[in-house]
Amino acid sequence: MKFLLKHRIKCEKKEDLIKVFTGTYNLINIANKNNIPKTVIEKFDGNHLITEGYIFTVNDFYWLKILYKEDLEKKRCEFFSMDPLIQVVRILKYIFKRNTDAKEVSKYYSSINAYDDKTTFLKLALEISRKIKYSFFNYGFQEDPLNSYHKIIYYFEIESVGQVSFHSNILFPGTPEFSGEWIGIQNIKFPFDLRQIRKLIKNE
Repeated sequence: MKFLLKHRIKCEKKEDLIKVFTGTYNLINIANKNNIPKTVIEKFDGNHLITEGYIFTVNDFYWLKILYKEDLEKKRCEFFSMDPLIQVVRILKYIFKRNTDAKEVSKYYSSINAYDDKTTFLKLALEISRKIKYSFFNYGFQEDPLNSYHKIIYYFEIESVGQVSFHSNILFPGTPEFSGEWIGIQNIKFPFDLRQIRKLIKNE
């Protein structure tokens, strides 16, 4: 799902070489796939050897940037050509995973990154949900009187399939109030099956 976001390649130029820092989504995978040569920069962090970045020639980096942008655009086009409900379900599945990650990771910064991811994609899921007109789909927010900070609950419900909900401290503008109610099932397993949903879409 990271391909849906804007990406800036973190790098710096040193004479005729480009140093690319780690962290840019899928960039090194593109370099490896296309056999673009690189030098790996490593350093010791305590007792662990970690990758700090990669060195490319200027020409190789220029070619890599072209391939990287083409790959992102291809994935985005494929994604947005899907039915909006399928888009939302795929995003919700990603949010579900990141929400679980945020609760389970032990490092503070990793937890923060996971929650930031959740917020970014939750906003996107809500924006796409406005386009969905199926009678079996319902979404919106309610307030949780028992939670003083993450007091907004966002619900996504597909009739006869299931419901998923996420707490947040942000009320995104334009989100309708949820007309249903919590069905009493905790977010332990992602409830939406794409095969069932495609059948509902076909029969609508």
